[in-house]
Amino acid sequence: MWKYLNRGISTPIAIGIILILVIIVGGFTWWQYAEIRKSETNIPEVQIPEKKEVKDETTDWETYISPGMGFSIKYPIDWEVNPEIPEDNGKRMSFSDPSNPLHRAEFTITRGTGSYFPTFEELLENERNVAQSGTDPEEKHISLDGYPAIALSYTEDYIRAVGGNIRIIHILEKENEIEMFLTIENFDESNKAKYFPIFDQMLSTFKFID
Repeated sequence: MWKYLNRGISTPIAIGIILILVIIVGGFTWWQYAEIRKSETNIPEVQIPEKKEVKDETTDWETYISPGMGFSIKYPIDWEVNPEIPEDNGKRMSFSDPSNPLHRAEFTITRGTGSYFPTFEELLENERNVAQSGTDPEEKHISLDGYPAIALSYTEDYIRAVGGNIRIIHILEKENEIEMFLTIENFDESNKAKYFPIFDQMLSTFKFID
């Protein structure tokens, strides 16, 4: 810069040129910094989905405990409990929904029976044959309080003259001699949507207590 002074450029002009250069360089540097900051602030935030709590639909249900049959289970508060009665070599009891008489739903539990079919395998084979004679037969392996069980589901015509039917879900568990039936009269898609989830929830609360 001093060579310009030697060529006749005055000191104030040289200082002005220096200030202009400083301003230009500083401004460019600040612009670059601002752009970097801008790009950093524009990085999209990673949205962590909120953990949704699964509501327990059985919270307000009643609990039925049967020391004689050796189990406990929860059931909807507006369902009726039908008392335990002798059944062959064991006992039977049931729950039923009184609110929908057209599509009467009943959940029956028996334990310790078997006079008609001495072995579990004979009983299972008979129920498989019955299921295959119905409509839309299904068979699933499920767990009943940790014990393996078979669930047979089918629709059966029971009042052919008026076109009535009944949907049956029959559950068989060998070790504890448990049989369960869910029956729904005049079965259609509407009561399937209503009662199948209730039945699954009841099964999920079933516990052996002996």
